[in-house]
Amino acid sequence: MASVDGLATAIDSAPVTVARPLPLGLDASLPQPGVARAAKAVSKECPQGAPDSLSRPDHTVLHQHCDFFDRFSYPSAPTWLPDPFMRIYLKNVHRCKHGSDSEVYDTEGRFVPQRFEELFSKYDRGNKGGLSWDDLQARARGLTGARRAMILGNMNIMDPVGWIAERLEWWTLYLLAADDAGVISKEAIRANYDGSLWFKVAAEVEAKAAARAAANKAKWQ
Repeated sequence: MASVDGLATAIDSAPVTVARPLPLGLDASLPQPGVARAAKAVSKECPQGAPDSLSRPDHTVLHQHCDFFDRFSYPSAPTWLPDPFMRIYLKNVHRCKHGSDSEVYDTEGRFVPQRFEELFSKYDRGNKGGLSWDDLQARARGLTGARRAMILGNMNIMDPVGWIAERLEWWTLYLLAADDAGVISKEAIRANYDGSLWFKVAAEVEAKAAARAAANKAKWQ
């Protein structure tokens, strides 16, 4: 049995509570980690969130994520009729939240630090500082059902829309942001939640393209 300050956080009779431990001691670096942040995606390692140049204090974290990344518009529309131009209405984007997710976004689009840290205390096998493909999706050999990978662990009953959406989101992030060791770093995952990751990736792609263009131009001079 695990406990903190006399409060039980895991009991042997419920193996899932042992296999998926909670992150403890977050208050040392994150004041009130259970309180959702409206405009900042924060972590123990990045308690201030993204720099001001990559964040918008007038947008929720979910708004900021959608500014760059998502294009699923219908649930955010102000009427029952779909928008013919597939526009996202940011004031309603919280309606796009689906089930079987990590619950790092709350139902209003705020960012919950406690939930974010739980991704790693529960599913980062080996404390790599990120999530591998096995952490996300695969069943690890020799582990009980309680220690299933994150996507499987988050699945809600009778939620096919959520099951599909969660897989597409994490698989896409893995393909675009995993490093050479096959791990999505904790910082990359944090930056994905507020969308700042994709502005950085876009800048890197543009810089590489400019460098290639300059090199090709130099060959012909």
